[in-house]
Amino acid sequence: MEIVEVSPELAESWLSKNPNNRNLRRSVVDGYTRDMSAERWALNGETVKFSADGHLFDGQHRLKAIIMSGATVPMVVVRGLSPDVMPTVDAGAKR
Repeated sequence: MEIVEVSPELAESWLSKNPNNRNLRRSVVDGYTRDMSAERWALNGETVKFSADGHLFDGQHRLKAIIMSGATVPMVVVRGLSPDVMPTVDAGAKR
């Protein structure tokens, strides 16, 4: 686990490693983009997750917002997860 300053170029590269894209929720991306553009994005412990073979498991909306905002923001990145954990990723109750 590490904190990475994620640039739009890095976000684009990471999104290309997402073989199972779910539909983007435009309103979520737009909200993140507004916060990032206005420098209101906070490092809050949410992680961008990758499998052991480098596939993106979680973070698609945040990464898309980085691209749209043109901002570089810090993200907690976790690598090396087993593919077996994918059904448990982002499965919690919505706030």
